[in-house]
Amino acid sequence: MGVEPEGVRMRVLVLGWASFLHGEATAGDVAAAEAVAGAAASAGFRCDVAWSPGFRPGS
Repeated sequence: MGVEPEGVRMRVLVLGWASFLHGEATAGDVAAAEAVAGAAASAGFRCDVAWSPGFRPGS
């Protein structure tokens, strides 16, 4: 990985551009965000996904 100060763990924020106006996401948008978040987590990064107020999976 990159150079990190001792005791600091890098963190990743995944965000993107939803396919529709007002933040509605397609299944592909969700799958892509989850794939990127999974890859970041597999590489050892803490990871958060930023969802629009108009769409959040599971809500």
